[in-house]
Amino acid sequence: MNNPYLPRFLKRLGVFLVCFFGSLFLGSGLDSTLLIMFSIFTPIIVPAYFYMKDNKEKNACIEMIRRERNQNSKFTVLAYHNDLEFGYLSLTDKSFTFVPKKGEIIDIPLESVTNYGFKGVGTGEYATTTSNFGNTGMQFSSTREVKVPVFYVTVGEKTYEWLAHKHSKMFDAVQKSEGKDRSKLKSNY
Repeated sequence: MNNPYLPRFLKRLGVFLVCFFGSLFLGSGLDSTLLIMFSIFTPIIVPAYFYMKDNKEKNACIEMIRRERNQNSKFTVLAYHNDLEFGYLSLTDKSFTFVPKKGEIIDIPLESVTNYGFKGVGTGEYATTTSNFGNTGMQFSSTREVKVPVFYVTVGEKTYEWLAHKHSKMFDAVQKSEGKDRSKLKSNY
C-alpha cells in the first residue's frame, strides 16, 4: 500500500505554487499592485480554500447519512479504501458508514462487528536509518519496512481497512459509543 495522500498533497502544492508565482510574475509584468498583494496573501487564501472545500464535502457526507439513512453521525474522518479510494468514514449510532467519492456506500451495522482497531500495515518500501555512536566513528544501521496506520473493522471473516490520519480518534469514538471510554483513567506513574 503506497501513500494515497501524496498525489493529493502534490496537487494542492502545485495549485499553491502556480497561484503564488503566477500572481507574482503577472503582477510584476503588468505592474499591478492588486496581483502582487494576491501573491502575498496566497499562503493564507489557498489553504483556506482547500480547508473550506474539505469541510463542505464532509458536511455533505454527514447530511447524506442523516437524510438517506436517518442516522446522526458521531464522528467522521477522511479515509482511503483500497478499492473505493477516497471518501468519508462515519460512525453513527447504528453503524459504520463509508461514503466514497466514487462507488457504492459501505454500511456496516455495529452489532455485526466482531473486532475493530488500528494497526500498521507494511507498504513494501524499506527505510534505512543510520546513527553515530558518540565520537568513536562507529555507526549503527537498521532497515525497517515503512508502515502506515490503518483503521480496521472485522465482520465475521471479512476485514475492512481504511487509511485515515485520525485512526486513533476513530478508535476512541467507537470506545465512547460502546461505553468503554478509557480516556479518564489515571496512571499510577
